[in-house]
Amino acid sequence: MTTFLLVLDDDEDDCVMLTHLIKTLFGEQLGLVCTINQTDFLAHLAPGEPLVSLILLDYHLPPTTATELIPLIRAQAGREQVPVVVWSAQASAQEQQACVAKGASEYLSKVAGMDSLTQQLYQLVVRYIPALLQVDEA
Repeated sequence: MTTFLLVLDDDEDDCVMLTHLIKTLFGEQLGLVCTINQTDFLAHLAPGEPLVSLILLDYHLPPTTATELIPLIRAQAGREQVPVVVWSAQASAQEQQACVAKGASEYLSKVAGMDSLTQQLYQLVVRYIPALLQVDEA
């Protein structure tokens, strides 16, 4: 079974960067779909699609926010327990709390700098998909 990360971020450059970092960190051990389109994102959660191991959502997703998408994710059969991590560089404390109240596993602030981002992304993935760490150490 493939371990699968699904990302929704409205910034195409962020998707390109995340794809590069995930492939650099985990190679083929971690499948990744990064989309900038909410419709495409939700289609990956539909019945019959591969199971997702971890979801990463940008908070600001015009015309909506992650707080509106989290209940849609949780409503999908088989997706109720998938970790959903919301991240943003500009969410208030109230917005962060609202994400967790709606069902997000956690909220992360986007960090600046490639080294810091790489470390944050690595820690995030192995926290929620520890089997990747075991494979990495083998």
